[in-house]
Amino acid sequence: MTPDDSPVGAHEVPLYLVPDDGAPTKLADGWVTGVTAGPGNLVAWSAGDWDAEFADEDSTTTLTVADATTGDVLHERLAPLGPDSSVVGFLDENRILVTAANNSYEGVYVWDVAADTVDPWMDGYDGATALTPSGDIGAFVTTGDDGANTTAVVDTATEKVLWRTTNRLWANAFSPDGRYAVFLVTPSAEELREQEIRVEAGGDLPTTDGRLDMVVVDAQTGEEVVRFDAEHPERLAWEPNGDLVFEAWQDSSQMALVRCSLDGDCELATGPRTADAPPD
Repeated sequence: MTPDDSPVGAHEVPLYLVPDDGAPTKLADGWVTGVTAGPGNLVAWSAGDWDAEFADEDSTTTLTVADATTGDVLHERLAPLGPDSSVVGFLDENRILVTAANNSYEGVYVWDVAADTVDPWMDGYDGATALTPSGDIGAFVTTGDDGANTTAVVDTATEKVLWRTTNRLWANAFSPDGRYAVFLVTPSAEELREQEIRVEAGGDLPTTDGRLDMVVVDAQTGEEVVRFDAEHPERLAWEPNGDLVFEAWQDSSQMALVRCSLDGDCELATGPRTADAPPD
């Protein structure tokens, strides 16, 4: 997503460190994406450098690893992989999976922070979207000539494909124990018609007005566990107890954090707030 597509309508999504008993501390400016926790107290993220109006070909992405308890930067590198490149997750304490992108996927890379190298990895995939906390299973994407994405869930040690899906799903995050993955799913036109949601006449893809299904599946088999209907879901994350938290947007101006459990129940984790409200 580019800044002009953002519900915030601004060109920056800064990153804050929020301790349990302290005030927020800003860690990074810019268009921050791919924030992911690693072994110990490590956290990594990517931050795109965007033009005031549009991303241009000269825009870059900075990859960063920091201590999550202090905010101290431990490693930083300018990514020569395109302005949309994003950190996906930690394979181990020194190797970080990165998707190269410049408006579209351009390959999978590994940033070795000890060697200070960025090298191609996992040939045959256009990008990666999620990785288990242990780094042993990942979701990798290939894009067909028709623009449709196929996601392969792969054992990263053996590169064996555990299962694939081609029905317009993309993986967002694996659970802390690696047992589950959460996907965002564009409902089919038939599903939308059944639920009396508007569909563009003659279009190949339905008009969902921001609605997506949030689907939790078994990471090893792809079997569906539970499905949620969400409006403008953004930045899905798992809590240590196995609950899901995500941003839900309304009218491109207000958002709230929503918490859902695997038994199918959801609740507001925060009250609605305007997009430009300061962190608290």
